Amino acid sequence: MLRRLDSEFSQDPQDGKQQPMPVVRSRLRSQPIYYHRETLAHSLDGRKVDLLTISSLDNILDEREDALPGLFPDHPAMPRPRHFQNKRVVFVTARVHPAETPASFVLEGVLSFLLKDDPRAHKLLKECVFKIIPMLNPDGVARGHYRHDSLGANLNRHYIRPTLAAHPTIFATKAAVLATCHTHSKLALHVDLHAHAAKRGCFIYGNRYDTMPEQAASQVYPKLVGLNSVHFEYDQCNFSELNMHLVEKRDAGLSKEGSARVALHRETAAMCPPVYFYTLECNYNMGRQACSIPHSGSGLMSTAPLSPEVARKSYVPKYTTASWEDVGKGMMVAVLDWLGTNEWSRIPHSPFRTMAGLVQDIRHHVAPSFDLKGFAKDKAPPHVSIVATKPPLTTLKNEDRKLSKSDKHEMKRFGYVGLPPTTTPKKDRTRSTSNSNNGGGSAPPTAALRSLSKPPILRSSPNNNNSNHSI
Repeated sequence: MLRRLDSEFSQDPQDGKQQPMPVVRSRLRSQPIYYHRETLAHSLDGRKVDLLTISSLDNILDEREDALPGLFPDHPAMPRPRHFQNKRVVFVTARVHPAETPASFVLEGVLSFLLKDDPRAHKLLKECVFKIIPMLNPDGVARGHYRHDSLGANLNRHYIRPTLAAHPTIFATKAAVLATCHTHSKLALHVDLHAHAAKRGCFIYGNRYDTMPEQAASQVYPKLVGLNSVHFEYDQCNFSELNMHLVEKRDAGLSKEGSARVALHRETAAMCPPVYFYTLECNYNMGRQACSIPHSGSGLMSTAPLSPEVARKSYVPKYTTASWEDVGKGMMVAVLDWLGTNEWSRIPHSPFRTMAGLVQDIRHHVAPSFDLKGFAKDKAPPHVSIVATKPPLTTLKNEDRKLSKSDKHEMKRFGYVGLPPTTTPKKDRTRSTSNSNNGGGSAPPTAALRSLSKPPILRSSPNNNNSNHSI
């Protein structure tokens, strides 16, 4: 596909070096498109890693991007792309795991939509600059590997401290992503494309935030993808703290903290406006349910009530390449919704009716995992074995305190329902009776005194799926 795009746009080798504007030729498109392809780095086996820059000619500057040290080997013979003023940058990467071919079809759907003669695509390119790396692990693809590169490393576990010598493609990708945070157009979101063999459906892995407003904001984009692609299943998305630290046996003890989604999120956590990082996963075979999406409109919100839903017998179809391409297209339309500039949005024809309604729905579903102050209940430092991090619950009489739903939910997590026991355990009472019969007096034993003088310490059970996990 890249060769076809190269021939279609037929860039001047100097990319307009003698001209104030780049040379962009395409007889098939009503609007001019800025398309720039360059070599970001070489892999360990010497294969090229391409970086594409796609946008419209709106707000283009004469100034060019800087050549980063050790990267862009064809520079200065091939100049860097031009800067854009006041646009948002969307970064898309794929094939860090060589065998995950659905990721390439999703990317083809992304490129096909961006370069399509469609008013939504024109609007999107006017608002954004797209940076795309089609293949992060060309050595693994050429060698027929499943997840690893030529040295047997899972490259998606080395984003924390990659080196140019051992992980040149990841080192270059991280540098390129972070560089967009300091340009005239700021980075808005990054999506890393993958495939999943064990879990059905197309879904997103996101990050866990400390407060409810931040968490709800991070889940807006995945929710919008679900409104724009019939094959995307928002209900299967995972935004948990555990999924940010998970260690799989096949990764030699390396956790997901080294993935692009988590490592780059931590690198940019202090940025304002915030940058969102996601992992898109697509099953090779099929989804979990047959989904439907509202139709797109003219942007005018209807005031008529929604028609009642009619139950229909449906089956879950098998995925084809067109299914994954549709997910890529839905990702791009969702960006336009996310920016609030989609005149053909499906939101007015959805149950949410407005973006505010959609956000409110997300907050409603997110709220139970946060306390009354809006802080995450399950947020814990990584690599800490949690034994009893919860403070002892205050023991009050039932008539003095009415339990809220959140209190009951919290108590249920620790293996019991109701208020903590305030009486002496049965074993201690038996021991106290035997001591008194033997002339030991009526004073309770030391253990019983301790149990009466302070409330019990609650310890989470390692076998309880709802308890805190040792990370």
